[in-house]
Amino acid sequence: MTTSSAAIITLYQASQEIYDTFDKVALFDKSTRANNQNWFESKTPCTPDDFARIWNNSPEQEKLTKEVNLYVTAFPLGWQALQKEHNGHRSISQHRTSPYKISYYEQVRLCINQSFQSLLNDLPPPILSIAGNAIVSIILGSMVYNMSDDTSSFFGCGVLLFFTILTNTFLASFEGVQLWDQRPVVEKHFQYAFYRPSAEAITSMVYDLLNKLLLTVFFNIPFYFLTNMRRTPAAFLTFYLFAFASLLTGSMLY
Repeated sequence: MTTSSAAIITLYQASQEIYDTFDKVALFDKSTRANNQNWFESKTPCTPDDFARIWNNSPEQEKLTKEVNLYVTAFPLGWQALQKEHNGHRSISQHRTSPYKISYYEQVRLCINQSFQSLLNDLPPPILSIAGNAIVSIILGSMVYNMSDDTSSFFGCGVLLFFTILTNTFLASFEGVQLWDQRPVVEKHFQYAFYRPSAEAITSMVYDLLNKLLLTVFFNIPFYFLTNMRRTPAAFLTFYLFAFASLLTGSMLY
């Protein structure tokens, strides 16, 4: 696996697995009694200056210098080389002075994929939210269970409709906390020129539609039919449309 990165560590004692894992190993030792025989002591540098002198005259240093020169030739450093590399990977829809390599559409698409992956990796919170609102809906619906169809329930139906719209509006109040928690990540990605913050804002509206849809379904359906409101397709769809619109409006406000 290639990660295009280099790792440098210092250890007091290194195991054989570490020697097998790393490409380059350098031993620094100031002790004059590292070995128990004079022959080894004479071959071992005792000071940093001795180590630098032996290293500069060693074939390993010459080999490493050649490798570094080949790397610098293949991947030159400097601002011009960086600009050339950046322009070679920039989308044709991006301006030459833009720090972003991909188009705005690609930024939104990648942010949506990232959001869905994050959602799949953390499913318990949305599932518990939907289940909790369904339980609350059943409890509230059972409090005014099976209202009559005559005018005696006129005031009760008005209260239920007002309460339903109000509740659907405040269902998205927890989104403000999530956005503030995610703000440092978005700011860091913006500084790295990964994507524009507006792309993340559009993503948060798109990928959360499924969650909002399920939330309104599991909250409004039990509440609507338990209270014996008008049980016709037109009446229910009108009720659900206003409930869903209230949830989206509250979400945009928060």
